[in-house]
Amino acid sequence: MKIKKNKKVLILGGSSDIGLGIIKTYLKNNYEIIAHYNQTNKSLKKIVKTNKNIKLIKFNFVTSLKNIERFLNKKEFKNCSVFINALGHIKEVAFDNIKLED
Repeated sequence: MKIKKNKKVLILGGSSDIGLGIIKTYLKNNYEIIAHYNQTNKSLKKIVKTNKNIKLIKFNFVTSLKNIERFLNKKEFKNCSVFINALGHIKEVAFDNIKLED
């Protein structure tokens, strides 16, 4: 992993198993982490409790596009050097047919 000068990462889907793995990787590299979650779990709470470099932000992406845009345009995200989308999505539709609203 290449180290950035501004070591701040925004991880969407930080409470998923993949998200937790990503958080651990970036913690090892001394990044400040903003971890998005919709529903927290014991593993995420444990990591946050033992690391001061993590800020949690709750948001449910099952909302309007306008609300999603407002969320992603928050000032605290502006100086992130890394953006990771580890959001899960369950919908019975072919990937090629997924629309932005989905």
